[in-house]
Formats: sequence, C-alpha cells, structure tokens
Amino acid sequence: RQTLANLGWTQQDLERIPFNDANTYKLFKKGDTDGVFQLEGNSSKWGCRDLKPTSIKDVVAAMALFRPAAMRSGGTRAFVNRKHRREPVPERHQIISKVTKDTHGVVLYQEQVIDILRALGMDADNLTKFLKAVKASNAAIGKAAEVIAGYQSWIDQRCTEEGMSGPDRKFLNEAIAGFAEYGFNRAHASVYGITAYRCGYLSANHPLEFHAALLSVAA
Repeated sequence: RQTLANLGWTQQDLERIPFNDANTYKLFKKGDTDGVFQLEGNSSKWGCRDLKPTSIKDVVAAMALFRPAAMRSGGTRAFVNRKHRREPVPERHQIISKVTKDTHGVVLYQEQVIDILRALGMDADNLTKFLKAVKASNAAIGKAAEVIAGYQSWIDQRCTEEGMSGPDRKFLNEAIAGFAEYGFNRAHASVYGITAYRCGYLSANHPLEFHAALLSVAA
C-alpha cells in the first residue's frame, strides 16, 4: 500500500500489472528478491536462482516448491531439473500422468493428492478425512502423519488393482507422505504467487518507491 501511495497508484493500477514483464523475471532469476513477498528468505532466493521463473505459473509453483512437502519428497529438485530439461519427465501410470501433467510429473499441490485418490476410487467420506490431514500442514497436528499412513494399505491395493508399477507406487507413496508436512493448495499458491510477482514487478521497475516503502514499514 505504501508503494502504491509513493507511486500515486490505485489498486486498479496494481491489478493492471502485466504478467510478462522481462525486468521482473530477470530479478527473480537473479534471486534479487529482498522485500518480495514469500521469496526474501535465503532458501527462496537460492530457489529462484535455480528455478529461473519465466511465467506467472512458475512463480505460483515456487510458492509450493519451497515448502517441506515438496522439498522432502524430492519434488522441488525434480521440478527444477525437468523445467530446464536436465532430466526427462518419467513415464508414469495414466492416473499420475494426468494429474501431474502441468507440474512436470511432480505432485505439488494438495488438490493433486486428492485428485489421485479420487481416481483410485476413494469415497467422499475418506477423501474428506484425508484432505483434513493433508491440510493440517504439520505431521503432529491432528496426527496427520498417522492418518495418512493409515491409508497406505488401501492405496497400495488400489494401485496394484489399477496396474500401477512398483516404481510408480513408490513414487506415489513418497509424494503423498510428504504432505504430512507443510504443503500448499493451488489456490493458496496462486494468491501468494500473484502477490510475489507484483512485489517483484515493483522492485524491478520502481525500485526507489518500492524500497522506500519497505523502509517506511520496517521503521
């Protein structure tokens, strides 16, 4: 808000910021994200330099990539490597491939977990229980890890019945288990990603006003 005041902008001006600004993506690629919402920590700066976002979709993905659910399951590294064609997206069972086609074969968002379980035939009551555990974002809250582990036998059985290979079952188990930790849903990541992009745009294109606003808020 202070930056908008410094620029003489209104909220409508902020909403007209284009999502294809080259200066903004250059800033993200350099990891020059001081003051950028959710991306100013050292791990996020490193992550931006490695990810090298080129679209708003990448910035949205960054919100989920630098969280324990993705990082501890290996999803972060896989996403980055596949985006930059350092490794291919593995051929997976159609249930996995369909759900992860726009995230480089990585189970990145909570909704993807639920979509996979729904495709495996989980009923609405159990999906609700599973989603509650996934949304806890902490293995200790509501015994999320125990709840997820309690469905392991059912998931394995259904995967086998669907003809899923051993490597695919292992991948899926590890990806889902990661969501006992802190992971994002797509809607949450989208709102955060748009906010981060707008901060990046202001920092890249109006650095004086943006950093003056940061100093005013910090003071």
